[in-house]
Amino acid sequence: AAKIIAKGAGGALRDALTIFDRAISFSNGKVDKALVSEMLGILPNDLIQNALLALVNKDSAALHKVFETVQSEGFDALGLVKDLKNTLGEVFYFSLGAGKEPFVGAKDALKDISPAYLASLTRKLSKLIDEVKYSDTPALLAEVGLFSIMENTVDIDNFVSRLEALE
Repeated sequence: AAKIIAKGAGGALRDALTIFDRAISFSNGKVDKALVSEMLGILPNDLIQNALLALVNKDSAALHKVFETVQSEGFDALGLVKDLKNTLGEVFYFSLGAGKEPFVGAKDALKDISPAYLASLTRKLSKLIDEVKYSDTPALLAEVGLFSIMENTVDIDNFVSRLEALE
């Protein structure tokens, strides 16, 4: 719970104390991960993982399913894009051999994805965050933006490797 509060506060001690006070007021004497996650509207890890895998595997149906869940469960689309960017960053560092596996099965699921492709996706998601943040229809813009990123980003390094293997 403390890690989630710290992350939600973005490094600001006063904000962390405010979040903690809110959590105490909503709890029945026990502040735990589930309570803080629900209070802050934290997206479930499996939803973020599904979005990430859909994006890198260019699976339109799976990506749309993620957005259906986001809307039906009342999650924040901007939060999804931010969490997706942060997870992609973790996957990027992991692909370079730094850090731990971001989620169970990441190593196998992303073994054919180049670090350059992950970096490109991360940069594009940063731009999308700014667009979604100031949109009057954030859910729509987030979904359309992710579909656009998915369709217009190519893993050149992986493509070249496959061509070289054919030679």
